[in-house]
Amino acid sequence: MGKIRGIAVIAVIASLGGTTACNDASKPSGRSAAGSPSAAASAQPADNGIAAKSEADIVKAAQDALAHARSVHIKGAFTESGKRTEMDLRMGQNACDGSIKSPSNGTNARVYVRCVGKRTYMRSPELIRAEGGAAVARVIGDHWFYSSKTRSGPLAGLTKPADFAESLTADGTVTKGKKTTLGGVPVLQLLNDGSSMYVATTGTPYPMRIEPDPPKPGQGLDLLDYNAPLNVVAPPGAVDVDHLMG
Repeated sequence: MGKIRGIAVIAVIASLGGTTACNDASKPSGRSAAGSPSAAASAQPADNGIAAKSEADIVKAAQDALAHARSVHIKGAFTESGKRTEMDLRMGQNACDGSIKSPSNGTNARVYVRCVGKRTYMRSPELIRAEGGAAVARVIGDHWFYSSKTRSGPLAGLTKPADFAESLTADGTVTKGKKTTLGGVPVLQLLNDGSSMYVATTGTPYPMRIEPDPPKPGQGLDLLDYNAPLNVVAPPGAVDVDHLMG
């Protein structure tokens, strides 16, 4: 929602300088997933009555639905302060997998991230060179790396569905917008201070998309593949950067 802080999430991502935390997943595609409001139209769940509720209750229901999802795939792009950030992250209750691409230290590096339990792994030769210099880049190369002292960097608190759900709080007045469909799923638009969130009106009231209002080409986050299986393993040969630094 407009400054549904879901959009403020992008500002956090854009400031990451390359560090992240999340959860790994298998690779189902599209909006459909078992137990998701994005199931195929031929098996469309019944109306959930969410459109008749107050705006505050709809926001709360969407937050709760996302927080309790076994997994979700968040994919899209945003421009914040003239900097475009792309993200493609699958996050679950104990794992994550995906990538973020954002300008940092003169580079536009893509950072691959993988979370297993309480540890976050990253891989980005460009970012390592930009942030750590040539000497560090030679040691780490194209290996995955992690910190044994900290779980995550600037995306701490955005590594699980429940973490992301907390960012969906609204600033100011929320109003109901149009009813439409996203990928065959009936949704209701909520408007709030320059952004909008679409909530499923059938099945579980999952948030399905966050975007600017009015919409801007190539900008917005889709929330896909609810409850899809997550299968993550720690990358072999990962380098502990804290060990390198003594």
